[in-house]
This record gives sequence, structure tokens and C-alpha cells, in this order.
Amino acid sequence: MPKEAVLKLGYPIKAKVLLCLPLVACLFAAWRALARIELAFSWWDLPMLAGLAAAAFPAVYAWRSSCVIDASGITRRSLWGTRRFRREDFLGHERIAPEPGQAPDLLLRFKTGVVFLGVGHVNLGASEIVGFLQSGWQVSTAAYEPPPLGAVDPVQSFEYETLHAAVLFAIGVVCFLGALRFPVFGLVAIVSAFCFRATWRAMGRLETDENGVTYTHRFHSEVKLAWSEIESVAYWNSFAQGGARIRGKEGQTIRVYRWIGGYPMLNRLMHDRLASTVFWPALQLPMKVDLNRRRRLGVLCPYLLLMANAIILLLAGNMVTFAMVSVIPTFVAAALIFGSSRSLEITQDGVRDVWRYMWFQKVNLFPRGELLEARLGRQLSVGGLWMKFGDTRLEISNSDASLPPEQILTCLREQWAWERQDRSPQQDRFRGAA
Repeated sequence: MPKEAVLKLGYPIKAKVLLCLPLVACLFAAWRALARIELAFSWWDLPMLAGLAAAAFPAVYAWRSSCVIDASGITRRSLWGTRRFRREDFLGHERIAPEPGQAPDLLLRFKTGVVFLGVGHVNLGASEIVGFLQSGWQVSTAAYEPPPLGAVDPVQSFEYETLHAAVLFAIGVVCFLGALRFPVFGLVAIVSAFCFRATWRAMGRLETDENGVTYTHRFHSEVKLAWSEIESVAYWNSFAQGGARIRGKEGQTIRVYRWIGGYPMLNRLMHDRLASTVFWPALQLPMKVDLNRRRRLGVLCPYLLLMANAIILLLAGNMVTFAMVSVIPTFVAAALIFGSSRSLEITQDGVRDVWRYMWFQKVNLFPRGELLEARLGRQLSVGGLWMKFGDTRLEISNSDASLPPEQILTCLREQWAWERQDRSPQQDRFRGAA
């Protein structure tokens, strides 16, 4: 009897070794620090242990993560446990490349969820995996076509995941203790304040029905707004992705983070129930979307931390040392912020993705006729508007975009008119929008 064909996937050995290097470096630094100070363990050493845990997380995740494909389904294993996806629930596969011409990631869709196999996260390419599925599962090469999304049922309940709230609270505690233990990093206490505020807001639940919206908090009074009483819905960005600020005519306000469960459905429900003039900002084509917020924040945070400590030298009158410490970092920060950028130029004909590196420029073109899908994606760290052009997915993330991805989607739905009845045959292949 022939042996059943099984395909085992996991992180490549080189990737596993590289992910272990930060842990090795942190262990060595901790050993040297403890050997030098020769002090007993105290509660002030908790930030050091938290740093070791943070360095150990990617290494343990890489060695633990695996995926096994057999004739009856897929077994996905990670730090959060083991999950089984049955062959009977398989819907289709998608090849998704971050940019045109790059090796694509593979997304396998099931009725019970999705399995994402990214380039660099598995030891085989998308073509080899699809070939195994075609021979073992007898699946076709047709791409997955998402169903069109119509009106949303108004009776819904939206809650925050406990894991996400717990992670934010843990980050806040670590940053607060780190600021106390190492005063030179005192500015990270601001991060802890953001984390604690986000955790507080995540203790609420949002419910909707035919009449309106109800927000219930564990330690706060209930806020109830009828659909007719909602005066404005504005989008904002913050450390925890930001979200929607729903304001009533009498001043009542409900703030909803983008990482609440079912947020894309909530956003579509509000657009179905409220007039377009309620949402702010209102966008029109052509538009330009700046995608540099996260990159610039990553440069400014360490720069401001360095300058906050270097200012002591200036106050002490040590001008030479202050100049040596501040001039070079200022030049590097300015070069990184103004020397590189990314922007999207969206017109009636499509999207121009413009990357600038110093005096070099790279442009990716996404014609409107090749658009297959557009929807909001929800993740704790990224999330945003995901647009699929052929095998390439263009992501307008919440953390980077200068304009709300929700309103960009609304503008494209109206002005690219993909829900009109008089669509051309070429446009009919577009399947859905969240």
C-alpha cells in the first residue's frame, strides 16, 4: 500500500538561526551585567527579564511554527496551539505579492479561516505548494473569488480580543518599569500611558441594532446613540492604530479602535445606515496619500530620546560635546526622513505607487481595470485597506497612511463605481469590497 503524501513546511534553518541571534546577544549582555554588579536579584531587574522574553519570542515562535499538509487537510502549529483545517472546507488559494515582480506569498482560504504561508516563513515557494495541492487534493488553478459584500445585518456585537488588550497592558507595565529603572529612557513612560489608555478603552463592548449604537464599558456608564442622532463619524490615528470617533448631536462620543473584532463590518454598517456627509474627511479623486508615518516615527523616536539626554550637556555649558553628540544624529535623521518617501497617486485610471530613495525613484503602476478586490483588513499591528491587482496586493496601512483607509475605500467605491449595474464585462470580474 503506497504511503500517504505529506508536505511539511516550516521556517528555513537560516531564518531560525538568525532569529536566535538577538536572544544569544541578550543572554550574554545579561550575564555580563549580573557578573559586573554582583547584586542579588531585585524587582528592578524585571525590565531586563522582559527584554530577554521579548528576544526569546521570535526564536521560540520560529522553531515552534510549522504546517503539515496531507490528503485530508492542513495542520497549523504555533505558540497559540494547533489548529486543523479540513480538505472539505477548502475554498481556494491566492498568490499575493507585495510588489509586482516579487515572489508571491500564498494564502489558503477555508470556511473556518485562512492559512498564510509567506515568503521567508516557509522552506518552499508558492508554486511548489500549489503543485502539491493540485496533485494531492485535485484542486484547480483558478484563483479564489471572494463573494460580493452587500448590506450588513444591523444586529451585531463587537468586542476587543483579550489577547490584544493583555499585550498592550504588558507593554505599558514594561515601559513604566523601564522608565523607573533607567531614567535615561524616561520618555518611554509616554508609551506606557498610551498603552494603559488603550487597555482602558478595550474594556468596552459595542452593540448595534435597527435603532442605533450602544457602547457598554465595564467601569463606565453606558452610551447609547440612535442612528438619527449621530452627527459625525471622524477617523483618527494613534499609537494603537486609532479608529472611529462617533459623535452624537448632544455631544456624546463613542471611540472605537480599528482592532476591535469585526471592525470592517462595523465600518460598512455605518456607511449603510448613515449619510455620506456624516463621515470626515470626505475625499475626491484625484488624491495623494502619504505613506511615511511609521517610517518617520521610527526615526524620530530614538532621535528625540537622544536629544532629550543630550540637552543636559547644553544646560551644563558643554557646547563642544553637545555639538558632537547632536550634529551627526540630526543629519542622519534628516536624511532618513526627507531622503526617502512613499506616496500613492490615485486617479480615475488607477494608482501610481511612487517610492523615492534620495535621488532614485521607483514607480509601480496599478491600472483600475486590473482591480479584483478591495476590502478593509484588521490587524493589531498593521491593518488598513487591501487592494488586489492581479497577483499583487497593494496595502494602505492604518499606521502609514495620511488619509483614513476607510474613506479612501468609500471614495473609490463611489468614483470607480464598481457597484453600479451598468458595469462593463471587464469590470464584472471584480468581486467584492468590505
